[in-house]
Amino acid sequence: MRALLDHLGELDGLGAVSMVARAEVIQVLAQHRSIDEIEVITPELGKLSTMHADDIVQLAGDFDSLLRLGGLQATDSPRIAGEVHAMSAVSGLSPSETVQAFVTLLGGAAIDESEKSTAS
Repeated sequence: MRALLDHLGELDGLGAVSMVARAEVIQVLAQHRSIDEIEVITPELGKLSTMHADDIVQLAGDFDSLLRLGGLQATDSPRIAGEVHAMSAVSGLSPSETVQAFVTLLGGAAIDESEKSTAS
């Protein structure tokens, strides 16, 4: 796990993300993704969360849901992240809010962190 955390910290887009946040993102993505897929998705999440000052952990779960509901692969992450960035910039929504809207439109349930803590 430590090696993966260190490796992710060296990838473009993740240098400004804390080791704790990277570990939480790995934990979220590992529920449905391989290590190779995590290595493709996390830099895109890092860029989005850094550019838009968004919570990367919340974004990770929502972004993964969007990919899965859309039948998309991890390799589609750069394109989808670019679309999320553009939509966020135009709409004034955060990337998490933008992704949650798409998840809802695709028939999934977007749960924010406050709902997760009360549901437990």
